[in-house]
Amino acid sequence: MLVCLLAGLCPIKHIFVTQVADGVHADALEWALTHLLKYGDTDFLPVPFEYQAIKADWPAIRPKLEARDLLDGLLGANVHFLVPKPEGAFRVVTRLDPLDALLYTSAIYECASTIEASRAAPTIACSYRIDPAPDGRLFATGNAWDVWTQRSVELLHAREVTYVVTADISDFYSQIGHHRIRNALENAGVSQSRAQALEKILGRWSALQSRGVPVGPQASIILAEASINDVDQYLASKGYQHLRYVDDFRIFCRSYAESIRAVHDLCDYLFTSHRLALQPNKTRTYKKATFAKRVVENPEFIEQKRKTAKINEAVQAWQDVGYSVTADDLNASEIKLNVLVELFTECVKARPLKLGLSRYLFRRADLRTSRIQKLTLDSLGVLVPVLRDAFFYLRKSRQEKSAARVAERLLRFGLESDYSFLPYLQEWVVDALANNFADVCKPGDLLRLAHSAKASMGLRGEALLAKARGDISWLRQYKERWRNCGPWDRRAVIWAGSVLKDDERHAWRKVVLETEDTLDRAVAMAALR
Repeated sequence: MLVCLLAGLCPIKHIFVTQVADGVHADALEWALTHLLKYGDTDFLPVPFEYQAIKADWPAIRPKLEARDLLDGLLGANVHFLVPKPEGAFRVVTRLDPLDALLYTSAIYECASTIEASRAAPTIACSYRIDPAPDGRLFATGNAWDVWTQRSVELLHAREVTYVVTADISDFYSQIGHHRIRNALENAGVSQSRAQALEKILGRWSALQSRGVPVGPQASIILAEASINDVDQYLASKGYQHLRYVDDFRIFCRSYAESIRAVHDLCDYLFTSHRLALQPNKTRTYKKATFAKRVVENPEFIEQKRKTAKINEAVQAWQDVGYSVTADDLNASEIKLNVLVELFTECVKARPLKLGLSRYLFRRADLRTSRIQKLTLDSLGVLVPVLRDAFFYLRKSRQEKSAARVAERLLRFGLESDYSFLPYLQEWVVDALANNFADVCKPGDLLRLAHSAKASMGLRGEALLAKARGDISWLRQYKERWRNCGPWDRRAVIWAGSVLKDDERHAWRKVVLETEDTLDRAVAMAALR
C-alpha cells in the first residue's frame, strides 16, 4: 500500500500524520472506533449498538477496513433524521452506515492536525479547535461558546468600536461545495489524494449534487471549519475585527458606514468564492450598548451573577432582623441549587428555547435533586431540540425511588407527544427505556411503545424493545426471515437474538455467520455467543 509522508507539518499530539494514499492506517481506525464508541456517530442521537458489535469482532473487521480504497469503500445504507430547531424548522441529521462512519472518521482524523495548523487563531475562529486525545475526544476541552462570548466582551471594550454586525450563513452545512472543500484541504496541506477521496465520498452521499456534508458526525465539523477558513482570512485582510462561531459572524466596527461595508464585503466574498448567502433575518447591525445588552450572553456569568444576588439578598434578610451574617455562613450548595432551578424554569419558558443556556444548565444540574428532574420531565416537549442533553441528564440522575415514575413519563412522551411521530424522538425514548429503565417498566408498556415505534423506526425499535423484554416469541417471528429486512432492521433482529436459549441461539448463530455481510457477522458474533 502506497504511503505518502506529509512534510513540514506541526502535528498535534496524538495525531498520526502519515497518510495512506488510498486507504486509512490501523492507528486511525483504532482511534475512530474509540471515538464512535464513546461519542457516537452523531451529536444528536444515541450511540447505536453496532459499534459494540464491531468492537467484539474488531480483529476480523479492522484488516478489511485497512484494505479498503476510500474511493470505492463507502457504500453502506445511511439514515436521515429530521431534528426540530428551536425556531420551529427542522435540521436534517445523517446517521452513516457504521463501517462508512469508521472510514470517514479515520480519513479525516489522519489530516486533522494539518487542517488545525492552517486555521485562523482561536481568538478569531472560536469554534471547535481540533485537539484529539487517546480517549476518542476530537476537540479541545473547555467551552468554546464561553471563548466566543468572552472575546466579544473584550472587543466591545475597545474604545473605537461603536457598532457590531451579527450575521449567519444560510443553510451552511447543506450548501458547502464539495469542490470548495477539496480546494480548502489542499490549501491547508492535505495530500491531493486524500482531498480528492473525501470530495468523491461526499459526492456519493449527496447523489452527486456536489454540495453538503452530513450533519451529525463530528468529522464533518472539521471539513466545515476547513471550508470556511478563507473567509476568516479574507475579513482579516480587509482590516475587520471579527469573530466566528461555526457559521455565525460578529464584526466589530468603528462606524455605521464601516458596518455597511462589512456586510457588503462578507456577502460579496461568500457569494463569489462559495456561492453562499447570509440569512437576511439574522443579519443585524447593533449599536455597541444594544449589542452588549441583548446579544452577549455567557451562561456561567449569568449563573454567577444570579448566585451573588441571591447571597446578598439572604445576608440582607438576616441582617434586617438583627442577625450578623456573612456569605460564609450561608448554605452555598442550596443557593446554587435554587439559582439553577430558577434559571432552568426561565429557560424552558423562553421562546425560542436558548440552546446554549439549556445545554449549560443540564451540565450543571445537581444529579441528587428531584426538582430539575421534574422540570425536565414536565418540559420534554419544549426540550425536543436538546433531547440528547435531556436524556443524558435523566440517565445520570436516575434514582431507584423515582425510576419507575421517570420511565412512565418517558413512555407517555413517546406515545402522546406532539412530536411522537418523529424517528428522532422515538430513537431516544426506545434507547432510554430499553437500556436504562427496562427493569422498572411493565412488559405491556414496552409492548405498546414497540407498536408505536414501528411506524417511525421500522422493526428496529420493536427488536430493541423485544430484547429488553426478553420476548422470545417476537424474535421467532423474524428469525427465519431476517434476510428480508433492510440492513438496520436486520442487525437489530440479530441483536435481539441474545434472548434465545443456548441451543437455539447457537444454532441460529451458525446460520447468520454464513452471510458475507461484515456487520451482520459482527452482530451475530457479539449477540449470539
